[in-house]
Amino acid sequence: MGEQYQLEARPHPDGALRWIVTSRSRPDIEHLVDLDGFGGIGRCSCEHFEFRIAPDLRDGRRIGAHRCSHILTARNAFTDAMIATLIRVRETRHQTGTCQYCGNATEAGTDTCPECLQEIQANETDPDPETENG
Repeated sequence: MGEQYQLEARPHPDGALRWIVTSRSRPDIEHLVDLDGFGGIGRCSCEHFEFRIAPDLRDGRRIGAHRCSHILTARNAFTDAMIATLIRVRETRHQTGTCQYCGNATEAGTDTCPECLQEIQANETDPDPETENG
């Protein structure tokens, strides 16, 4: 077998579930991977997938490995991208905070949003009609 190269994946401009993955044996060749193909198993434009794996999937057989190395590489890249996104979301939440009363975003270091704080302050200054007439 010829020289092996590291597989590289990058998102396809058409959407988050489409990836372009380089060939392991021929780095000048790129394969299109659709992660949502075959109900989430994935689909790849490589010869191995098209001629060996896809016929079994089309016939409903899922014997042995049903993902080529390009699909696995795209799935790993997608997972890495999703984890990075979730970490950014979590960090943003920690920077802003969440209101303890309504769940809206708050400023850093506070646990009450401006709307709830205003309502609390209004209730503290308004006399209670039941105790006033006593």
